[in-house]
Amino acid sequence: MAELPSGTIHPILARLESAGWLDSRWEDTDPSEQGRPRRRYYRLNPDGAERARIALAAASAKRSALRALRPGLAGGAEA
Repeated sequence: MAELPSGTIHPILARLESAGWLDSRWEDTDPSEQGRPRRRYYRLNPDGAERARIALAAASAKRSALRALRPGLAGGAEA
């Protein structure tokens, strides 16, 4: 469970899709047969996967730099 407030995930997914990171599709089912609305499925596309790798590497580098500056504070384990 993501433990995020209702209405948080779908706007993020919509922004990532608009930015070209995600592809999406509607579930191929009849809502009346399932007894629920159709679901929308999202998938990180190859361009989005590469951009995510770059973003994670940059975040990791920044985090490492912060730890080097203040080892006792950046990781959160020590005060």
